[in-house]
Amino acid sequence: MHLFLSQFNDTVAFYYGEYGFLPLMYLNGFLGFFWLFFLFSKLPSVPFICWLGRNTLPVLALHLPAMSFIKAVLLFGFDTEISDGIFYYFLYTVIQILLLVPAIILLNKYFSQMVGVSKPKL
Repeated sequence: MHLFLSQFNDTVAFYYGEYGFLPLMYLNGFLGFFWLFFLFSKLPSVPFICWLGRNTLPVLALHLPAMSFIKAVLLFGFDTEISDGIFYYFLYTVIQILLLVPAIILLNKYFSQMVGVSKPKL
């Protein structure tokens, strides 16, 4: 239903404030959410993805500094700029997550209250 109805709406670009026909956009948004939610509820859980899901707050807080670090390494270390393309976007995301894993572990171990995890009382 979602894929069928999406053909009838204009281009939706939130950045530019283009929403097409609003009721159809909202209906497609909800339908898309429901079918993706159903799809991912049927997939098996992967431990690393679950761990990353529990630690989205530090990722949200630290992904921009991690990307700035990647840009600096590319610019000053390799004298190149960030390339465009879906492969590169995926590569930068993986590198950011790998850079953030030690910070996430450190935050969970010593500053667990900051990330919303309360330590069990001994």
